Amino acid sequence: MIPRDLAQTWVHANCRSADVRRDFLKHLEDALRLGVGCSFIVGCGLTKSMMSYMVYCYCGEFFAFQLTLAQAEQLNANGRTMVGNPGLRPQNHDPRPEPLVQLRKVEVDHAERMDGVSSIDGSISLFSDQFWDLPVAIQSVCEPPSGNSVILYHHLDQLPRGLFPHRV
Repeated sequence: MIPRDLAQTWVHANCRSADVRRDFLKHLEDALRLGVGCSFIVGCGLTKSMMSYMVYCYCGEFFAFQLTLAQAEQLNANGRTMVGNPGLRPQNHDPRPEPLVQLRKVEVDHAERMDGVSSIDGSISLFSDQFWDLPVAIQSVCEPPSGNSVILYHHLDQLPRGLFPHRV
């Protein structure tokens, strides 16, 4: 399913107002037309669940994260506000084959206290149904609303088959 379809399904299932749904999808369409990703902060006053969300459309994928109360407060997402930000770098949104390595669980240490300067520490669980003899690296692209994107690489030595945790 392409990001547009997933976004449309998500916004209709989660946002109460037709105006919010229309604006959300318009900003998404604008970003896709420009060939960039986009992110949204959707305040709790705009959702059916009365919870705030951080939503991303990135490289042909769609992600929606329900924010904790502390996260929502930190992002000023406790009211009837929606903020949409287009990405800065061109992205390919075409459908792709299934990934050869899948993320199963991501945990960021002290995520509630991140300041944009300190290092990011945490753990991930990956899954692969094949043995990797070649060098493999995890690429993470951080695109905060400030617009200063950062690309991080973590190189893995001989990724084993199956589900396994890895500390980054």
